[in-house]
Amino acid sequence: PGLENITTVLPFDEDKTRYFMTTKQFCMPCGGTIKWGDYKYEFSKENAFCALDWGRVNTPYQLVWYWGNGAQKIKDEDGSEHTVGFEITWGIGDESYGTETCLFYDGKVHKIGAVDVEKFPKDRYMEQWKFVSEDGRFNLTMKPTFNNHSDLDLKVIARMNCHQIYGIWNGDVTLDDGTKLEIKDMFAFCEYVENRW
Repeated sequence: PGLENITTVLPFDEDKTRYFMTTKQFCMPCGGTIKWGDYKYEFSKENAFCALDWGRVNTPYQLVWYWGNGAQKIKDEDGSEHTVGFEITWGIGDESYGTETCLFYDGKVHKIGAVDVEKFPKDRYMEQWKFVSEDGRFNLTMKPTFNNHSDLDLKVIARMNCHQIYGIWNGDVTLDDGTKLEIKDMFAFCEYVENRW
Protein backbone atom coordinates (compact mmCIF):
# COMPACT_ATOMS: atom_id res chain seq x y z
CA PRO A 1 0.00 0.00 0.00
CA GLY A 2 1.12 3.52 -0.80
CA LEU A 3 3.79 2.56 -3.35
CA GLU A 4 3.83 4.77 -6.44
CA ASN A 5 4.22 3.43 -9.98
CA ILE A 6 5.05 4.74 -13.43
CA THR A 7 2.51 4.48 -16.27
CA THR A 8 3.11 5.44 -19.89
CA VAL A 9 1.19 5.29 -23.15
CA LEU A 10 3.34 5.87 -26.22
CA PRO A 11 2.47 5.89 -29.94
CA PHE A 12 4.82 4.70 -32.68
CA ASP A 13 6.22 7.13 -35.26
CA GLU A 14 5.71 4.75 -38.16
CA ASP A 15 2.05 4.07 -37.35
CA LYS A 16 0.11 6.35 -34.96
CA THR A 17 -2.64 3.70 -34.62
CA ARG A 18 -0.17 1.48 -32.76
CA TYR A 19 0.78 2.02 -29.13
CA PHE A 20 2.63 0.71 -26.09
CA MET A 21 0.93 1.11 -22.71
CA THR A 22 2.46 -0.11 -19.47
CA THR A 23 2.30 0.28 -15.70
CA LYS A 24 5.32 -0.72 -13.70
CA GLN A 25 5.42 -1.05 -9.92
CA PHE A 26 8.72 -1.98 -8.32
CA CYS A 27 10.45 -2.34 -4.97
CA MET A 28 7.63 -4.45 -3.52
CA PRO A 29 9.01 -6.50 -0.60
CA CYS A 30 8.29 -10.20 -1.02
CA GLY A 31 8.86 -13.36 0.92
CA GLY A 32 8.36 -17.03 0.33
CA THR A 33 9.98 -20.30 -0.64
CA ILE A 34 10.97 -21.98 -3.88
CA LYS A 35 11.37 -25.75 -3.85
CA TRP A 36 12.78 -27.80 -6.72
CA GLY A 37 13.43 -31.41 -5.85
CA ASP A 38 15.73 -31.32 -2.83
CA TYR A 39 16.61 -27.69 -3.45
CA LYS A 40 14.93 -25.07 -1.28
CA TYR A 41 15.46 -21.31 -1.34
CA GLU A 42 13.95 -18.86 1.14
CA PHE A 43 13.14 -15.26 0.21
CA SER A 44 12.93 -12.64 2.97
CA LYS A 45 11.01 -9.35 2.77
CA GLU A 46 14.12 -7.75 4.26
CA ASN A 47 16.14 -8.15 1.06
CA ALA A 48 13.91 -9.54 -1.71
CA PHE A 49 11.71 -7.48 -4.01
CA CYS A 50 9.22 -8.22 -6.75
CA ALA A 51 7.93 -6.20 -9.68
CA LEU A 52 4.56 -5.84 -11.37
CA ASP A 53 4.85 -5.15 -15.10
CA TRP A 54 1.41 -4.83 -16.67
CA GLY A 55 0.76 -3.66 -20.19
CA ARG A 56 -1.19 -3.67 -23.41
CA VAL A 57 0.48 -3.27 -26.78
CA ASN A 58 -0.37 -2.96 -30.43
CA THR A 59 3.11 -2.69 -31.88
CA PRO A 60 4.64 -2.60 -35.33
CA TYR A 61 5.81 -5.96 -36.67
CA GLN A 62 9.45 -5.26 -35.90
CA LEU A 63 11.02 -3.46 -32.94
CA VAL A 64 13.97 -3.46 -30.55
CA TRP A 65 13.91 -2.51 -26.88
CA TYR A 66 15.90 -2.32 -23.67
CA TRP A 67 14.37 -2.90 -20.25
CA GLY A 68 16.00 -3.07 -16.85
CA ASN A 69 15.27 -2.71 -13.16
CA GLY A 70 16.59 -3.46 -9.72
CA ALA A 71 16.09 -2.68 -6.04
CA GLN A 72 17.97 -2.86 -2.77
CA LYS A 73 18.06 -1.54 0.78
CA ILE A 74 20.59 1.18 1.59
CA LYS A 75 21.49 3.06 4.77
CA ASP A 76 22.00 6.80 5.06
CA GLU A 77 24.56 8.60 7.23
CA ASP A 78 22.52 8.21 10.43
CA GLY A 79 21.96 4.49 9.83
CA SER A 80 18.34 4.77 8.69
CA GLU A 81 17.37 2.15 6.13
CA HIS A 82 15.72 3.05 2.81
CA THR A 83 14.56 1.17 -0.28
CA VAL A 84 15.93 2.39 -3.61
CA GLY A 85 15.29 1.02 -7.08
CA PHE A 86 15.07 1.98 -10.73
CA GLU A 87 13.08 1.37 -13.91
CA ILE A 88 14.75 1.93 -17.29
CA THR A 89 13.08 1.18 -20.60
CA TRP A 90 13.79 2.65 -23.99
CA GLY A 91 13.35 1.91 -27.67
CA ILE A 92 9.59 1.22 -27.52
CA GLY A 93 7.43 3.91 -29.08
CA ASP A 94 7.91 7.62 -29.69
CA GLU A 95 9.74 8.78 -26.57
CA SER A 96 9.32 12.45 -27.42
CA TYR A 97 6.01 12.08 -25.55
CA GLY A 98 7.69 10.72 -22.43
CA THR A 99 9.95 8.01 -21.08
CA GLU A 100 9.60 5.12 -18.69
CA THR A 101 12.73 5.99 -16.73
CA CYS A 102 12.54 6.67 -13.02
CA LEU A 103 13.96 6.02 -9.59
CA PHE A 104 11.97 4.63 -6.67
CA TYR A 105 12.90 5.78 -3.18
CA ASP A 106 10.89 4.66 -0.16
CA GLY A 107 7.88 4.04 -2.40
CA LYS A 108 7.95 7.40 -4.20
CA VAL A 109 8.75 7.91 -7.89
CA HIS A 110 11.54 10.31 -8.91
CA LYS A 111 11.38 10.93 -12.66
CA ILE A 112 14.70 10.98 -14.53
CA GLY A 113 15.61 11.72 -18.13
CA ALA A 114 16.02 9.24 -20.95
CA VAL A 115 18.62 6.53 -20.29
CA ASP A 116 20.94 4.84 -22.75
CA VAL A 117 23.91 2.51 -22.67
CA GLU A 118 27.24 4.10 -23.70
CA LYS A 119 28.27 1.23 -25.96
CA PHE A 120 25.82 -0.91 -27.93
CA PRO A 121 26.20 -4.36 -26.34
CA LYS A 122 25.18 -6.58 -29.25
CA ASP A 123 27.34 -9.72 -29.39
CA ARG A 124 29.32 -8.44 -26.36
CA TYR A 125 26.64 -9.01 -23.76
CA MET A 126 28.98 -10.21 -21.02
CA GLU A 127 31.18 -7.12 -21.20
CA GLN A 128 30.58 -4.21 -18.80
CA TRP A 129 27.52 -2.03 -19.52
CA LYS A 130 27.69 1.68 -18.64
CA PHE A 131 24.33 3.47 -18.30
CA VAL A 132 23.84 7.24 -18.34
CA SER A 133 20.78 9.48 -18.39
CA GLU A 134 20.44 12.66 -20.41
CA ASP A 135 20.01 14.69 -17.20
CA GLY A 136 23.04 13.14 -15.48
CA ARG A 137 20.97 11.64 -12.64
CA PHE A 138 21.55 7.97 -13.50
CA ASN A 139 25.18 6.82 -13.65
CA LEU A 140 25.44 3.08 -13.13
CA THR A 141 27.71 0.37 -14.45
CA MET A 142 26.68 -3.28 -14.67
CA LYS A 143 29.22 -6.09 -14.49
CA PRO A 144 27.36 -9.05 -16.07
CA THR A 145 27.21 -12.40 -14.30
CA PHE A 146 24.58 -14.30 -16.31
CA ASN A 147 22.98 -14.09 -19.77
CA ASN A 148 19.42 -15.46 -19.74
CA HIS A 149 19.25 -15.90 -23.52
CA SER A 150 16.09 -17.04 -25.27
CA ASP A 151 15.50 -17.31 -28.98
CA LEU A 152 12.23 -18.10 -30.73
CA ASP A 153 12.46 -18.32 -34.51
CA LEU A 154 9.35 -19.13 -36.51
CA LYS A 155 10.98 -17.69 -39.65
CA VAL A 156 8.57 -15.37 -41.49
CA ILE A 157 5.83 -15.55 -38.85
CA ALA A 158 7.70 -14.41 -35.74
CA ARG A 159 11.10 -14.11 -34.12
CA MET A 160 12.17 -13.00 -30.66
CA ASN A 161 15.82 -12.84 -29.63
CA CYS A 162 16.27 -11.79 -26.00
CA HIS A 163 19.43 -11.35 -23.95
CA GLN A 164 18.38 -10.65 -20.37
CA ILE A 165 21.64 -9.80 -18.64
CA TYR A 166 21.90 -10.08 -14.86
CA GLY A 167 24.78 -8.53 -13.02
CA ILE A 168 26.18 -6.37 -10.24
CA TRP A 169 25.46 -2.64 -10.53
CA ASN A 170 27.51 0.19 -9.00
CA GLY A 171 27.47 3.97 -9.31
CA ASP A 172 25.13 6.75 -8.25
CA VAL A 173 21.64 8.11 -8.82
CA THR A 174 20.16 11.50 -7.95
CA LEU A 175 16.69 12.11 -6.48
CA ASP A 176 14.37 15.00 -7.38
CA ASP A 177 15.66 17.14 -4.50
CA GLY A 178 19.30 16.73 -5.61
CA THR A 179 20.20 14.05 -3.06
CA LYS A 180 22.81 11.75 -4.56
CA LEU A 181 22.64 8.09 -3.55
CA GLU A 182 25.50 5.65 -3.93
CA ILE A 183 24.52 2.26 -5.30
CA LYS A 184 26.81 -0.57 -4.19
CA ASP A 185 26.64 -4.11 -5.53
CA MET A 186 22.96 -4.08 -6.48
CA PHE A 187 21.90 -7.31 -8.21
CA ALA A 188 19.76 -6.19 -11.16
CA PHE A 189 19.23 -6.78 -14.87
CA CYS A 190 18.88 -5.14 -18.26
CA GLU A 191 17.64 -6.92 -21.35
CA TYR A 192 18.15 -6.28 -25.05
CA VAL A 193 15.37 -7.67 -27.25
CA GLU A 194 14.93 -7.90 -31.01
CA ASN A 195 11.34 -8.66 -31.84
CA ARG A 196 9.31 -9.54 -34.95
CA TRP A 197 5.73 -10.70 -34.45
